[in-house]
Amino acid sequence: MHRLIAIVLISVGLVACAPRSAVVDPAQHARDVESVTHWRAAAERGSAEAQSNLGYMYAEGRGGLPRDDAEAVKWYRKAAEQGLALGQSNLGSMYQLGRGVPQDDAEAVRWYRKAAEQGDPTGQMNLGSMYQLGRGVPQDDTEALKWYRKAAEQGLAAGQSNLGTMYFEGWGTPQDDEEAVKWFRRAAAQGFANGQNNLGFAYWQGRGVPRDDAEAYFWIELAAAQGHEKAARSRFLLRLGLDEEQIAAAEKRARAWRPSKSAAVPDRKPERPPVAEVAAAPEAPEAGQATRPPPAAEVAEAPAAAPAVRPAPRRGFHETPVQVTFPRAPANPDDVAVIIANADYRKLGRGIPNVAPAYADARGIRRYIIQALGVREGNIIDLRDATSAQLVRVFGSKDNHKGELFDWVRPGRSRVFVYYAGHGAPAGKDGSAYLVPADADAARIELNGYPLDTLYGNLGKIPARSITVVLEACFSGVAQSGSLLGQVSPIAIRPKTASVPSNVTAIAAGAADQMATWEPDGTHSLFTKYFLKGMSGEADKSPFGDGDGTVAWPELDGYLKDTLTYYARRYHGRDQAAQFVTGR
Repeated sequence: MHRLIAIVLISVGLVACAPRSAVVDPAQHARDVESVTHWRAAAERGSAEAQSNLGYMYAEGRGGLPRDDAEAVKWYRKAAEQGLALGQSNLGSMYQLGRGVPQDDAEAVRWYRKAAEQGDPTGQMNLGSMYQLGRGVPQDDTEALKWYRKAAEQGLAAGQSNLGTMYFEGWGTPQDDEEAVKWFRRAAAQGFANGQNNLGFAYWQGRGVPRDDAEAYFWIELAAAQGHEKAARSRFLLRLGLDEEQIAAAEKRARAWRPSKSAAVPDRKPERPPVAEVAAAPEAPEAGQATRPPPAAEVAEAPAAAPAVRPAPRRGFHETPVQVTFPRAPANPDDVAVIIANADYRKLGRGIPNVAPAYADARGIRRYIIQALGVREGNIIDLRDATSAQLVRVFGSKDNHKGELFDWVRPGRSRVFVYYAGHGAPAGKDGSAYLVPADADAARIELNGYPLDTLYGNLGKIPARSITVVLEACFSGVAQSGSLLGQVSPIAIRPKTASVPSNVTAIAAGAADQMATWEPDGTHSLFTKYFLKGMSGEADKSPFGDGDGTVAWPELDGYLKDTLTYYARRYHGRDQAAQFVTGR
């Protein structure tokens, strides 16, 4: 599956994939017609630059020409075979998207590589994306990073945004938030929407920069104004935490802001002009000049989905997940995932200790669902320190099961994956199990917790193909006050097991009367750590699995008994065995 991150694929000359406005500027159209006449004459005389430009106009359907992919391919090929890097990049894009030729990732990679090796930043960017996604080449984050860097250092905004994402997520390089922000800022300065959204997200999370919701709103507003869908959703959430004066000031700044190409790479001069980001036909350039079409196809959006309205402070919490990779699954555009990491209970809650590894757990799971399950970034609901109201918003209430998750599912087509890291607690006279929101009161879990029965009941009413729930929480109980015993994550009373619907498979960190243990240094929860390692392929190896390339639940169960159960006993002297329950 491809990753849910801010990886942008530059499909040169293919901006016409998006619906075009019915309003055509007559003056621009006249310039386009003049350009086509000029380029056709030069192309027929053998000018590679003019051939590439003419191909672009056919791909776009401009200058009085019909949109004709086959004709575009013909002219791109002529330019590419003469060695013009721009023509090679454009031809690669046509193969990748199957426009005018049969779709062929390997052929796309071949032409991208020719362009990239000539120093073409768009070819470098696209070749990096192919390595990033494992299309036409084996998936290789290190190789992707190399090509993104080459494009970024030439000033290509999309390359800068993608390079920043690699640092932000720790893919192909050690995780480095400050380095990520540096590249996000350079892309954002050029007016690149993904870079602006990513920079805003970094300010929102306080990663690589001091947390600043007003600054986050400014950058996300700029991205949303360009039609960036994820930024528009984040903007709505950010508004809830800002006063009217802050919002007005940020919006005024955004209206006055203008992109600055010179700010993109302040420490070096680009070796060649960066890619134009807005489609505009040139005014009859010389035959020796080539038109570079704009970026067109975004493979994914932001480095992470919108967090809770008030993201948790990062100080004192672990961020870096266990470093494993997963076999790539085919993209599944209808599948949906929910990731909830409740780590900071002391900020909004009462009498409830923090869960230090929850953020790291969630980031590892995010990588798993993108790489191994094929869920696309736009289909992930990702919350940090979710409140009671946010849990109801996502999963629905006891009286109304149609929460946000229900609305995102395509009946009969979507598979759903739900992950929760945080406290669980039994409460009430019968010891019913609850998820503990970040704003809960330990003395009133029955009133402000989210009942596990409600979660399962509402999930059972979602018409999905399948639903998998993974709980990094136990519901055993140590003390009503919520204090931890050693390195554990439960809070109160004797638990009652919740029933699981027929369409749900639930995997919990331990039995109802056990505790969810952590690594001794708090860097990871043991269950999530070994879940991720097992699903990366370790559980498929002997003696747990059959080596067929797929990790089945019984294989994972055997692997966890050998790892999770062993280390919980070794580190903490406690019994912990993951529980697999399939509804009947």
